[in-house]
Amino acid sequence: MKKTIRFKTLGSTHDYAKKNAGKYPDGTVIVAGRQTAGRGRFDRKWHSPAGGLYFSVILEPRGLRPADTQLLTFAMALAVASAVENAAGISPALKWPNDVMVSVKRDDKIAAARQHSAAARRKYKKIAGILTECSISKNEVERVVISAGINVNNRIPVPLAGIAVSASGIAGRTLDGEKILDAVIENFEKSYSAFSLSRILKEYKKKSMLVGKKICFVSGTDEYCGTVKGFDDSGAIILALNDGSVKTFHGGEVTL
Repeated sequence: MKKTIRFKTLGSTHDYAKKNAGKYPDGTVIVAGRQTAGRGRFDRKWHSPAGGLYFSVILEPRGLRPADTQLLTFAMALAVASAVENAAGISPALKWPNDVMVSVKRDDKIAAARQHSAAARRKYKKIAGILTECSISKNEVERVVISAGINVNNRIPVPLAGIAVSASGIAGRTLDGEKILDAVIENFEKSYSAFSLSRILKEYKKKSMLVGKKICFVSGTDEYCGTVKGFDDSGAIILALNDGSVKTFHGGEVTL
């Protein structure tokens, strides 16, 4: 990537990148030590204290179709998973469309484990999330902002301990966030510079925690339940429904 801009504190690297994207060249990375208004999909708040890794990348891809932007999310998720795996010695799995998850022991010593909620008993917990938004002109992608929030050394608050985990918490030691950032950007840049839909889909499917699993899928006000068959060429999820039909979804929410 061509340029890195750093802030100690920022409302949201994603919002800053969107607002100022025209000022910076393709490949600019915006990094914040902490965020006061971090967000994910559906404008959900992303807890962003010091110790975590929060960054956005401004892209100006040439000839990219709007339908292919999901593959950029996949590429970033794979880049994050690889960097975290190498740094912390853990093997993340990917939850469609934008989450990086880690399998944890059910007796993990966290405060939420003493609660009797379903969230406290989950086997998989979120270690990172990706947010991708783009501007479109004449049916081509003009600009993309892709952001990631990674729980590296930040403390997970009790209300979130049943659903989130930090890399250092699993590794049992403080990790070098800068090395993780460098590895993520290097991994992502390789995918971006030699953008291959088939390769990204193949790698994503191998890392997916959903393929072959029974899930329920919420799209708008409707819920569909069935088995995940895989992903189509645009990254949409393919679900074999319980009634025997097969349906493809480009957006929505997965529940396990």
